[in-house]
Amino acid sequence: MMPMNSSIFKPIDEKRTISEKIVDQITKLVVTGNLKVGDKLPPERELAEMLGVGRSSLREALRSMINMGLLAVKHSEGTYIKKADANSLKPYFQWNIMLENSTLDDLIEARELIELNVVTKAAERRTSEDMRKLEETIKNMKENTDDRKTLVDYDIEFHRMLVEIAGNSIMLSMIEIIRSAMEVWFSYVLSYTKNVTDTIEEHTAIMNAVGTGDGEKARMLLKDHLIKGASRLHYAINDVTATAGPGI
Repeated sequence: MMPMNSSIFKPIDEKRTISEKIVDQITKLVVTGNLKVGDKLPPERELAEMLGVGRSSLREALRSMINMGLLAVKHSEGTYIKKADANSLKPYFQWNIMLENSTLDDLIEARELIELNVVTKAAERRTSEDMRKLEETIKNMKENTDDRKTLVDYDIEFHRMLVEIAGNSIMLSMIEIIRSAMEVWFSYVLSYTKNVTDTIEEHTAIMNAVGTGDGEKARMLLKDHLIKGASRLHYAINDVTATAGPGI
């Protein structure tokens, strides 16, 4: 690994929110390509000197980035730039969903905008191997109707695969974040037997339309599925809230 150019780090000139400024600077260095996934940050003492900040402020900033999944610590080796994934952001989205329904509604809308705009591409670009994987996912859902966590995993995988088949890596990352954030509630939705049956049937119809290359039909079926899914989701949330009482 090439030694890092220490001049890329600039002294922090605003003392009001030092740790936030440190996070901002490291983030910008990643965005501009000065820091890449796998790069090792300088040792704490050296980095604090480069930034012109105290080590306690630096530790606070690095700790927050580690908690966000943006940095990784390797024991006895150091701190490295890490590729963020859906799991990194999931707790923050899930927390907001618990606090206000508007966040959930925004996520549902964002999910619809992405999936409805890529499913036609999936119908155009699908391969026999893609169809085999979709069929396998539905088969696994049918075989795990009594295992809620596994069932949710395969439900999420089905939708993720549709975006993957469409071939847009940015949209794939976005849908993974959105759906993983909503994962906690999917478990409640699929706790109702009828929802499981209906979901599998709807997935199967969407898959068949994609398989025949009928993008418009696939889009129509997916839109209907997402509308029904949103209704099931809100019902499940209201049911859980009512059952648990104000302490949920």
